[in-house]
Amino acid sequence: MSSLPLAFQKEIVAELATEDALLIMARGLGLRSIIGAFLQIYSQPQNLVLLINTNAEEEVALRDDLLRSTNVGQGGAYFRSITSEQSLSERSDLYRYGGVMAITSRILVMDLLTGRIPVHLITGILVANAHRVSATSTEAFILRLFRQGNSEGFVKAFSDQPEVFSAGFATLEKTMKLLYLRKVNLWPRFHVTVTESLESHATDVIEIRQPMTKAMKAIQSAIIDCIDVCLQELRRSSSAIELDMEDFTVEKALFKSFDVIIRKQLDPIWHRVSSKTKQLVGDLKTLRNLLGYLVSYDSVNFNLYLETILATHNPSSGSYWLMTDPADKIYSTAKSRVFLHQAGYTDPDDPNMLPNMRPTLEELPKWNILSEIMDEVELEMHHSPHSEGLDTVLIMTQDQRSCTQLRRYLSTTKSNSQTRGKPLMRELLHGYLRWKSNMKHFKDNVVNMKTTKQSPYSGNNPAGSTRGAPPNKRRRVRGGGNMVAPVSKHTTASFEKEAEVIAAFYNGESDSRLLENVKPRFIIMYDPDPTFVRCIEVYKACHPGKQVRVYFTVYDNSVEEQLYLSALRREKDAFTKLIRDKSDKSEIRTDISVAELSSKLVLLTIAFPTLRLIWSSSVHATVEIFEDLKGSEEEPDVLQAQAVGVDTEQEIESAFNLTPQDMLRSLPGITSKNYKHVMNNVENIRELAEMELTQLAALLGEGPAQTLWNFFHKDSRLDMA
Repeated sequence: MSSLPLAFQKEIVAELATEDALLIMARGLGLRSIIGAFLQIYSQPQNLVLLINTNAEEEVALRDDLLRSTNVGQGGAYFRSITSEQSLSERSDLYRYGGVMAITSRILVMDLLTGRIPVHLITGILVANAHRVSATSTEAFILRLFRQGNSEGFVKAFSDQPEVFSAGFATLEKTMKLLYLRKVNLWPRFHVTVTESLESHATDVIEIRQPMTKAMKAIQSAIIDCIDVCLQELRRSSSAIELDMEDFTVEKALFKSFDVIIRKQLDPIWHRVSSKTKQLVGDLKTLRNLLGYLVSYDSVNFNLYLETILATHNPSSGSYWLMTDPADKIYSTAKSRVFLHQAGYTDPDDPNMLPNMRPTLEELPKWNILSEIMDEVELEMHHSPHSEGLDTVLIMTQDQRSCTQLRRYLSTTKSNSQTRGKPLMRELLHGYLRWKSNMKHFKDNVVNMKTTKQSPYSGNNPAGSTRGAPPNKRRRVRGGGNMVAPVSKHTTASFEKEAEVIAAFYNGESDSRLLENVKPRFIIMYDPDPTFVRCIEVYKACHPGKQVRVYFTVYDNSVEEQLYLSALRREKDAFTKLIRDKSDKSEIRTDISVAELSSKLVLLTIAFPTLRLIWSSSVHATVEIFEDLKGSEEEPDVLQAQAVGVDTEQEIESAFNLTPQDMLRSLPGITSKNYKHVMNNVENIRELAEMELTQLAALLGEGPAQTLWNFFHKDSRLDMA
């Protein structure tokens, strides 16, 4: 624990070392450092500890952290990765060698089942990313085999995703049962010890709220309208499928986790889902990406991306949102940010520009803010030079594409110009025009081949093909390579000191190591990210003597700001729910007692008064109950169910008595569409039963009225005779 400088980190390790538990931390507080501390403890030949549920990137980072740790001796030699590259004999030798083994779940299952690894000699298992463990996961099966053959070894699980455990019904309890653990340790950002450790050394933060342009606001509003339209259409098209519509909101649709929520509900019945519903699910993902691209892409590439969507659109089975009025507003406004058609116009600054095209080339508002920040940073370094030599400016962005874009912008900007990004925007516009020309030639070739009945074009795609992403979009580099080459070196006039400007993109826990390696004096958060804010707090608390200034930029009243605030709120609400659940029990048990189950059922009936429970003694009894309930009912009609549409039934109003209402709804001819109309016009069931057929017809219609009248006036004694 000598490598952990903060008090709350040492307390976490000390607490978890004494007993098995599941550790759930807030993101950015150094979960990888906690796991590394346990690797340091158990990296000895007398131990055999297995680290599971990690990827190659995490294993490399943990090994590097272990080698950098102080007083670790030869501990790094006792941390090894076991993959499919090792032979069976090599794996057996590694198991006998001892230490910590980072092993893939597939290989570990094979070795456990074949007895190649001595289960009784395993000291314990460290489970990373515990939120991914499910009843059908390989990790759950591994822990089951481990506990069957070894009841003395420890199990310690780690996670930084509290939202996963708070979602659904008893998700935390189910995960604890799969992990064979009885205790959970919760460490949110608002924990007293964490707050004291991080706020004792405050960071100099300058928050800059940049308004969006009028065109960007219009596009953002139109995209949100399209998302709302798709959600409404998804509800209608999924009316015949039992889906939890509570999660189908615009706010939740802005997060990537919304795709997981939908697919989790649709995967079991994916073969029954219509093509329209599948298309709507894909459209929601596309629209969410558009919201992110609006604030990260320049106006030229954003318009190009929209045109690629339109070019690949098939009107017969294409996207529903493209045929709406908000979509037309998106396309027209996006094009106006790049150029306008003006008859007789000739660009005086660019003779190669197409005639009748007046470039508008709207720059991203954050570009100008970034230039002003860089000017302020240079002025600050001129007046107060850094004593340690090189000053480093770290610019953090959302992805690698933004890093490359900012690098091009800073390398082409003119410091004394009002339109600093004009050279870059001109260059991008010419690339866009070349793409349009290539697209036109490509379409002409396809038409010619169709008319001459030749085979479709199968050669290489032309420059600027109809892919969904702009031509200059790069693939995200995985691993530790989230750092782009230095952007530029600024030299002040008064002294010969250089300031290295580095652009990097967010990469989770790896950002902490990035800060340690770069040691920046100035940090510019071009895109907001809650996890990186915590990383800065931890870095400053670990180095209280270092001068660090943070520039936090965000678009005012934007979806970008909403996502940042919603992420903080969701994490806080998740921890609050988990803390309340933990306070209700002294510890979470693996077996749920009958008394606890009865208590949950009582709370369930109190929360939902209309809920009716049928108690079954066994599985066979349940089948018999279902058979009895189904015996007097007709077979369901799929077409009729789909024709009904979305059920608009609202919550039961407190003005009506529940028991007569249930009796009313059980009568023939009374449906979910007309029962409220009956309650508003009839005093009680007796009055309804005494009505004439003509009165019932005026109230319900001829068909339902005849059915209900026959039910009230049928003499069952004649049938018995």
